[in-house]
Amino acid sequence: MSANETSGEAFFRDKVYPLLKENCFKCHGAGDHLKGDFRITSREGLVHGGNFGPGYNEQDPDASVLLEMVSYKSDEYQMPPKGKLPEDQIALLQAWVEMGAPYAEDLENRGGAYERRGFTVTDAER
Repeated sequence: MSANETSGEAFFRDKVYPLLKENCFKCHGAGDHLKGDFRITSREGLVHGGNFGPGYNEQDPDASVLLEMVSYKSDEYQMPPKGKLPEDQIALLQAWVEMGAPYAEDLENRGGAYERRGFTVTDAER
């Protein structure tokens, strides 16, 4: 393991994991039903993404869906839905994504296997 991986894992463990646990795991955790078909409790889940595509964009981390959702830039897609995170917490997520969104393996919960399900928006939902 490189020094960068060690510091990235420590950053995740100390800063990011508590934030995700408090604000995201209830809906996007290891339960049987994942809102938006998105699991954020593992790197695999973040990269796999959900109904809106991958949560992490390796080619352009700043364009990651995760950051778009927590930024509240769109009136339609805002996470967490009960209220925008404080700017310092958004900055932590931004820094984490920019360092490659490392996880601490012992804190990951991969849940079940991934199976891409169809996603359809009905006329009533539009």
